[in-house]
Amino acid sequence: MTEDGGLILPTRTFVVAGDISLIYLRAVVPVEDPEVFEYAIRCTCDFAVLQRRRVLLTPDSKVRGQFSLSVEVRTPAGDLVDRRSLEIGVVDPQAGSGQSFQMLMVGDSLGHANHFPDELANLLRRPGNPDVTFVGSFRPPGSTVPHEQYGGWTFRHFNELFNADPRIFHKDRSPFIFSGGGDKPVFDAQRYFDETLGGVRPRNIHIQLGINDAFGLLPNDPGLAAKLDAILRQADLLIAGLRKALPDATITVGSVIQANATDRAFIESYPKEREELRSEWRWRQVQMRLARKMVEHFEGREAERIYLVPTHMAVDPIEGYNPHPYMVAAFDFKIGNAVHPNNIGDAQLASAIYTVLKAELAGPVIH
Repeated sequence: MTEDGGLILPTRTFVVAGDISLIYLRAVVPVEDPEVFEYAIRCTCDFAVLQRRRVLLTPDSKVRGQFSLSVEVRTPAGDLVDRRSLEIGVVDPQAGSGQSFQMLMVGDSLGHANHFPDELANLLRRPGNPDVTFVGSFRPPGSTVPHEQYGGWTFRHFNELFNADPRIFHKDRSPFIFSGGGDKPVFDAQRYFDETLGGVRPRNIHIQLGINDAFGLLPNDPGLAAKLDAILRQADLLIAGLRKALPDATITVGSVIQANATDRAFIESYPKEREELRSEWRWRQVQMRLARKMVEHFEGREAERIYLVPTHMAVDPIEGYNPHPYMVAAFDFKIGNAVHPNNIGDAQLASAIYTVLKAELAGPVIH
């Protein structure tokens, strides 16, 4: 495990006082069966609980401040495998109250049908929150908020897609790509905000991508690290393009989430794909390596108004997914399968984003 870099934990995580934050062991322990190890936690708080598959953080609504959590991994014989510490910031549930601003979400099929975006909107409607208006050019039937999230899309799609088949890509081009001189496509987020959205200036942008970027990769590929680095370069290009139009915006980036915990889910979801893609462990190895790189790449960049959301550790790979794939024809891209969570998983994903959004709104008090 340590040769792969050890526990995939950020150096800091947050929890809103009175709410719950979760760390799923299967998502942060880079081995096929995390239960071959034994775990222990130590915390300077009294609200961290180690359960069989997760660490549960449940501070009382009156708790505030910074705490330290240590996660320890040992063999059944007692040999230390790894130990990591992270800071826990407990956020005031009133953070951002009285403010009003706009928010744009950019992503793939996780948000296409508005499952987790609607959950996030519901969280922000609770008392003590800012008045957030979601913006975007895409609003599928039945959704409550617009966004820019499309099934099958990658960072590169948002950076480059132009003259595409909308029957495959849901649009003929990236919402940020326009014809330039001589019909040469150019990335122009300023034009998107001015023309497509009528002059809006969102304070917050959340980006949730990475699954499609890496799904076809193999863990034993000697070029895997370089391919994952290329994904991060595309992420940087997207952020830079958005930042050029919105120099003061807060940009949150979610680390790629873990999938359904069973091989069966992959076999049933992708019956016609090549055999090596129908393996949960194959994908989890790639996903965890990308998640680790995303944590290392996006953490600690608050001075740039870039915030990591460690969504890779927040979604339950068992209860957060359905045991069998399904798709509801009456809805646009309403799907649940190996990599698309159910209502529980969507709520957990939304909660992780909400928590970091609240932490950023708390300002210097939490940072």
